[in-house]
Parts: sequence; structure tokens; C-alpha cells
Amino acid sequence: MEESQELALTQLRKSVEKLSSSTEGYEKPTLMRFLIARSMNPNKAAKMFVDWQKWRASMIPPSGFIPDSEVKDELETRKMYLQGPTKSGQPLVVCKVSKHFPAKDQLHFKKFLVHVLDKSIASAIQGKEVGDEKVACLIDLQNITYKNLDARGTITGFQILQAYYPERLSKCYILHMPGLFVTLWRFVCRFLDKATKEKIVIVTDGEEQRKLEEEVGLDALPEEYGGRAKLTAFQDIMEESQELALTQFRKSVEKLSSSTEGYEAPTLMRFLVARSMNPDKAAKMFVDWQKWRASLVPPNGITDSEVKDELDFRKVCLQGPTKSGHPMVLVITSKHFPAKDHVIFKKFVVHVLDKTIASGIKGKEVGDEKLVAVIDLSNITYKNLDARGLITGFQFLQSYYPERLAKCYILHMPGFFLTVWRFVCRFLDKATKEKIVIVTDGEEERKFKEEIGVDALPEEYGGSAKLTLIQDVLLPQTSPQMLDIFVCGDQIRKGAALNAVQIAEMLL
Repeated sequence: MEESQELALTQLRKSVEKLSSSTEGYEKPTLMRFLIARSMNPNKAAKMFVDWQKWRASMIPPSGFIPDSEVKDELETRKMYLQGPTKSGQPLVVCKVSKHFPAKDQLHFKKFLVHVLDKSIASAIQGKEVGDEKVACLIDLQNITYKNLDARGTITGFQILQAYYPERLSKCYILHMPGLFVTLWRFVCRFLDKATKEKIVIVTDGEEQRKLEEEVGLDALPEEYGGRAKLTAFQDIMEESQELALTQFRKSVEKLSSSTEGYEAPTLMRFLVARSMNPDKAAKMFVDWQKWRASLVPPNGITDSEVKDELDFRKVCLQGPTKSGHPMVLVITSKHFPAKDHVIFKKFVVHVLDKTIASGIKGKEVGDEKLVAVIDLSNITYKNLDARGLITGFQFLQSYYPERLAKCYILHMPGFFLTVWRFVCRFLDKATKEKIVIVTDGEEERKFKEEIGVDALPEEYGGSAKLTLIQDVLLPQTSPQMLDIFVCGDQIRKGAALNAVQIAEMLL
């Protein structure tokens, strides 16, 4: 059996490579889920795996989690609860359908479902993720009315499970199904595959209730369903675990003779997410970042004059905001040449990243602002090739700007660039690779335009915006060390002027 599995895995990996993707960074249990879902057929499993990779790249932040803030409206209905572990060690997701109403924004609802599934699976991980963690579901239909009926939402949930979370569902229990739901359920079942149907149990009598209690366990099952546990709203569990991780993170930073004072939770969370919520690793990354900024970046940032030579190439434009509200930085590679002074080039990269992020700040900086990057390779020649520069840019993003990159699109990649790109990819971590989209065909170009938005995309790329060089973009002064003073009067006495100076001294 193990021999046949190894053979199937080898064939799966080869099939994925033929589809211009890679299984690098994915363990055997993860790949086996796709093989099992496709009856151990390597080619079908490979297609499913690549479709899953593309879907995650387009739908989900590479951190693996859609933040609570993006699905706040759905969470506030308090219709989802996270219990467990069950007797078999799996988390139990409870959905009270009487608190659910059909979504007006289907994309938003899909993100909510993904948020719930990802966080539920994450709650089952003990230490390092294995890849075959499962979840159990309990759908409570008690007290529902016609207003709660949502065939589209129900189908969407099961289809996402089938297509993008293969072999993640262990069992789904449906409780208190009323007569008005039966017709809808028959319709939903048309969209479910055989494997999914076999995992669904409609609890209707005492014997099935007994099995539910036995399989889930009284310690995991909420009191409302015959168990001993208290219902815990989904966001309450997540907020608790995040707060605990942040507390441990702050302590770890102090142990490294540094401090998180002055940094808000969203900033610190970026480092935690980048290090898989490991407080010690995140603390080391944070302290390394502090030291790096202190050594390379002046307190008021790197000015245009410090990187004038690089700016004079007119190779970087700042556009946006995109449809998702992020600023977009566009690099015209045909105007770039390898730098003679690599320190200046590093400062230029920091200048571009800092200014791009700053352009996305509305009012006070939150700390989790992101950017979209577009790298245009049209009309490049061998003189423009710069593997070192490209690696430097991505390594800065990975090490010193964690979770700042929302997406990176690469346009017009010529054949001779492929060797350079393969070499560059060796220095990219899995999370960064998942954020990169190489736009090669009509469908990908359509998605690119749709995701960026016509208003943010320059005319040269099918949008309606004008190209704006980054040096031509003026940002509002937001430094806390600056003071705006407006003086109005036809007579200013010495005493009043002295008072003004003394007040300014006290404020600064």
C-alpha cells in the first residue's frame, strides 16, 4: 500500500510540474488529501491541486487567514461557534442557521466561510501543521424561518469544502430539520458528490442523537445539544488566542533586550502571522527588523535626494488605490539597470516601499496596510537583467516588511527571463510565491484588470489612469515631530511671540 502511495505521489508531483506549478513546501499528508479526493488518480489530483493554489492566491492572504476585520459584519451575527476537541480530537464548528440571512455580497460571504474553515483547521494544529487535520460540523436548523433559507449559501459552503478543502470534513451533523427545509435540502444535494453525502448525518431520532453524543463527546458538545460545553462564539476564541500570542510575543521581545512600546497590535500581528503565530520566532524577526531600520533608515525616512540617481531612471510609478484599497507600485523593468552601488539601491528599495505604504494610510497608520506590486518586463534586454536586485527586493519584503505584500503581478515575461526567475524563486518563501501571479494568457489578464480596477490601472495596461512617477507623488506630512502653526494678526508683540515659542517647545 505504501509503495503504491509513493508511486502515486511521485506521479502527482510530476503532473503538477507539467501544469507549470510546484509541490515544493507541501508535505505528503497534504498531497494525499488531493489524491484521495480524486480516487488516487495523479493527473486529476494534480489539476485539483493547481486549481486550489490559484484559488488561494486570488482569494486568501498568503498568511493563510482572512483577518476578522474583513468579515466583521458576518462575525457580529454570532451564528458560528467553535467547540472541541471532539472525541476524535477534531474541532467542532457549530452553525446556528436562525441567525443567518442570505448575503448581499457573495464574495464577502465566501471570505467569511474561508475565514471560518481556516481558523477551525488551525485550532486543530498541535505544533507544526501535518496537513491532514479535519473538522466536524454541526448545523442547527432550529427556529429557522423562510428569511433564513439560503440555498445558494449552503451550496457555496459545500462546494468550497469539496473543491478547496478536500478530505478536511470528517462529519457534518444536521439537527432540527423542519419540513420547510426538506425541499431546499433535496435541491442542495444535487451539488454534493458521493463522498460528501456519506459524511452528512441528519439527526432525527433518539438513536442518532445518542450516536452524535457518543461520537462528538459530552465535553465538546454544547449543553443545547445534550453535552456539557458552553457555546463559544467564533470570534471570542480567535481573539483570546491572538491576545495570548501577542502577550507572549511582547515578553519574548523584552527577553531580547528590546521593546514593543509604541507599536499597535496590527503591526505586531504581521510578525506573528509571518512566523506562523510562533511568539519566539516572531519576536526575533521583530527585533532584527528594529536593528535593520536603525542601521539603514533615518528617523524621518529616506529622502528623494538620497536616491536621486535611481529616481532619475523614471522606472517606478505609484498608482491606486486598487479595488481592494491598496496602493499599487509599478516597476518598468526596461528602465532599470543593475546598480553599481548596492547600498544606494537598497535605500532606493526602502524608499519605494515606505512611500508606497505611506500613500495607503488614511489618517493614522494602523499597521497592517498592504501594497500591490506590478513588475512589467516588456521590452527588456539582457542589460536590464538583475537577479541580485530582484532578490534584494523580495528579501526585504520577506524579512522587513512581513505581510505588507498583498499581491505581485508579473507582466510580459519573455522566454530568456525564465532562467533568471527560476534562480530568484530559490530565495522566495512559500508565502511570497503564493502572492505572485505571472500573467500569461487572456483569462489571467482579465483577472488582473478586474482585481486592480480600471480606475487604478494605467492606460498602458488597459485602465483609465495616467502613469504617475513615484517622485511626483506628494504625501501629507504625518510626522509626530512636526507642528503646524497658523498665525494671523496685524500686530504681534514680543510677549505673544515668546509665548508661542514656549508653547511650541513644550509640545515638542
